[in-house]
Amino acid sequence: MTPRNASDAKEAPACPGTGNDHPSVPAKRPYQQSSYNLRKRNRRRGESNDATAVSRLGGLSVELWGLVLRNMAPSQLAIVAQVSKQINAIVIQLPIWKHIATAARIGVPASRGKRKTYYGLVLANSNRICENCYQTCRRVIVYEAPLPVFLDEHNKKIHMCLPCRRAHFEKHPEPVGPHDCGVLRNYYGGQVGIDAQKRRSRQMREKRDERLEPVRNERRAFLESVFTKADMAMDDDDPEVLDFIRYAGDNEVHRRAWANRIMESVLRRRAMNRRRHDLVERLQTHGVDMQNNMSLCQAYVMYDEGHIDDVVAMTVEINWFVRETNYESLRFYTTHGHSYRRYGGNTVRYANTEHGKARALRAYVRQRLYLRRWNDVSLDENLLARPPETLWWKIRSLTKTIWLEEARDTFLAAGVHASEELLQLDPQDPSSLTWALFIRVLDRGALASTAPLTDSESTLIPFSLALRAVVGEDLFIEFIESNTASVMEMAQTLYVEGAVDNPPKAIGEFIAQRGKVTKKAYADMERTFIKISIPDIAKQEYIHPHYLVKLLEELKEYGSASPKGAYVYYKNASCSKIRPYLNLESRLYKQLSKHCKQCFLPT
Repeated sequence: MTPRNASDAKEAPACPGTGNDHPSVPAKRPYQQSSYNLRKRNRRRGESNDATAVSRLGGLSVELWGLVLRNMAPSQLAIVAQVSKQINAIVIQLPIWKHIATAARIGVPASRGKRKTYYGLVLANSNRICENCYQTCRRVIVYEAPLPVFLDEHNKKIHMCLPCRRAHFEKHPEPVGPHDCGVLRNYYGGQVGIDAQKRRSRQMREKRDERLEPVRNERRAFLESVFTKADMAMDDDDPEVLDFIRYAGDNEVHRRAWANRIMESVLRRRAMNRRRHDLVERLQTHGVDMQNNMSLCQAYVMYDEGHIDDVVAMTVEINWFVRETNYESLRFYTTHGHSYRRYGGNTVRYANTEHGKARALRAYVRQRLYLRRWNDVSLDENLLARPPETLWWKIRSLTKTIWLEEARDTFLAAGVHASEELLQLDPQDPSSLTWALFIRVLDRGALASTAPLTDSESTLIPFSLALRAVVGEDLFIEFIESNTASVMEMAQTLYVEGAVDNPPKAIGEFIAQRGKVTKKAYADMERTFIKISIPDIAKQEYIHPHYLVKLLEELKEYGSASPKGAYVYYKNASCSKIRPYLNLESRLYKQLSKHCKQCFLPT
């Protein structure tokens, strides 16, 4: 009996040998649907279920969800759409996608595929659409493509095209960095544009290097073979080697010529480095750093000009001049002239190294003299301040000249001021000045003119001994003999100039009688006064009579002796104030009357 339905049927056993070795398959029911119909039915059920779920998602309607999602950027909506099917259905139905597609002019949805909705159409072109103006960018690479920009006022990040980024950063400037360049930021549309350009350049460089790697390896192998034949080591970081590896052509002749030039350059640089190393070591032994901006060092290192001993000696000298003297200011001199004034009147400054050295060395020797550094330069305890050995002979030669000049012009004058015993000698007899007194005057003037003594200099040798050791015995004796007369004359001049303002009382009273007697009577009185009274006054004042006679002549020449003195009036007062103190026949009266006739009209 045949079963009424398939459920009542039993499996037929396998019949061996009949070709039916597999178990029997149950028969298909007449009302059972195919797989295509099942998928279609399930899709309809899912859509109905989704619509039902959307209507009750979070207890909010589709319209309210649209209002909530409308405040989000399109890129954020694309992320939110991946949360669930219900949210995805709401996002796809938003009207913003059609507005974006219309503004961007990207067409209409397709009939099938991923672009059959405006959401899919916008999502497919998202890398070209600006989320601020909804315009399509011409290019989707580098800084012209829409790049992410964070909006502080909305607390979100959107993708902006280049014009929108420029307008945004003009209103909201970015923080200024240590090496900020506003021109680059405006050109690339902010720092994000600069970063995108850098990223693209790096990627292009990596792709190019990857593409050219086999060719460059072949060039590197060729250059290594050339260096190996010349028994030289190749430096891969050498700029010339890198240029050869990057840009060398395929011509064998050109390659070999280029490689030879590279080897010559390498040998030249190695020689330069060796000379630089030797020069630095030699200078460090003298405690001097290499002067890279010094033309002498550059010429030796780069072109092997000069000998290293001469370069070291000159560099040490220049370093000492700059450190211990005012050479930097003395080596320049200013030129004035008509040929320069016609170009705007500006003066021209020239640098003369040898002239500056000579002036600086003279100033240094004079400074040593006034600081009481009277020892030889080779005995200086401060090794850093000690002049280099190449300058010792110049300093010793200048020391003789400058010390004799300063001793004659400055120290002797200061010593005469401080030596009252000179007034007891006859100024008309230079032989009365003994060598011992001359030396005491010189030492007193040196102490008065130089820097004050310190505790460590309490046992300092006299200047006369130092001068004798520097110039020698013969030259020192010649100095004393040639300046003895000038010392006596200087003492007489200084006494007369100082006593004109305040002469001895007896001489002042005698000069006051000049206008009361005749010239002949005054001449007789003057001879008698010089013969009788001057010796007594000299004994009272402890001074030689010749000084008083000279003072009397000066007072007679410049008028009567007043409490203030005619000499002071001659220096500080006007003509009308000098006139009452002058004799009508005096030389000063005649000289001043030529220049000021109004004050010296005859009365």
